[in-house]
Amino acid sequence: MKQLLAIYMILLLLFGITAGCGGGGKPAGNTANTGNATANNPPDSGNTENTTPQESSSPPADSGNTGSSSDAGGSNSGSGKGSGKADSLQAYADEWDRISDLHEQAINDYEGVIMELYTWLIPLTLAPVYETLNIDNKEGRHEGSLLLSGYPAFLEQKGNSFRFGYDAIRDQDGFAPGMKAGDRLLQEGSLEGDKGFLKIETRTERGGSVIEKVMGAYLISPQDTFLAIYQEANAIDIKGNENTKNTAVFLAMSEKEYNFVIAKGQSGTAFPEAALKESMTVQEAKELFIEAGYAIESSGGIIDGELIVNRE
Repeated sequence: MKQLLAIYMILLLLFGITAGCGGGGKPAGNTANTGNATANNPPDSGNTENTTPQESSSPPADSGNTGSSSDAGGSNSGSGKGSGKADSLQAYADEWDRISDLHEQAINDYEGVIMELYTWLIPLTLAPVYETLNIDNKEGRHEGSLLLSGYPAFLEQKGNSFRFGYDAIRDQDGFAPGMKAGDRLLQEGSLEGDKGFLKIETRTERGGSVIEKVMGAYLISPQDTFLAIYQEANAIDIKGNENTKNTAVFLAMSEKEYNFVIAKGQSGTAFPEAALKESMTVQEAKELFIEAGYAIESSGGIIDGELIVNRE
């Protein structure tokens, strides 16, 4: 099995174990009647002026040192190759799989493993599981237990706009010392299929404080440019001791280009959201991360089928 697939599946397994620990959890509130299955600030699929990139005819982000990584190819999974649109969470994730597969070999062949080039995919890849709540593909709000984790979850569908999330309490200690019974586990997300924009936020709260936080923003432009900003943070380490750390990743991909930026910080879960913009370049991403308090760790891209990493 290829290195990328093996690492990717391990990550998904670990994420699933983390999500599923505690017997599926119990509801944190009355999600069935109030519609508040997400936390205090759910994404608003009807108002994304400050977070959703505007349409542009700009080419893929260019760090100045990237080139062709593979031949164009891949299958169309239903979102419409080059349209930037998606009519389901699964179709949207399939398009990201299509473009990521084109660069897989170069990442596999790199000596060493850069985990940040894999972890940013996890929220995106797991999002389609919400569609198991609506197997008949009907509009409206659908509720039930989320596949694998068993969390009480919801999916709202209107045309090709989706809102989804869960809100649960961990009912027993998890496999890691930092996973405690009573932790509140939340996820909220939205997909604007017409704009090709997906946003997901996942949090763990303990005693009213956020101890883990992950935010992912993903965009497929009409020009078949794929852009992502992924941020993750912890307030404690795996043993439950206070230890704040942050990671931010920027990805810009097309069929022939792949560019990235990885940044690190120490602000913990209170980090500000780094807003994704269409046609964002590597330099713009660096400036955005620095402004948000990160230090750039590395950047690079794929040149002639080889992953080039510049340590900074």
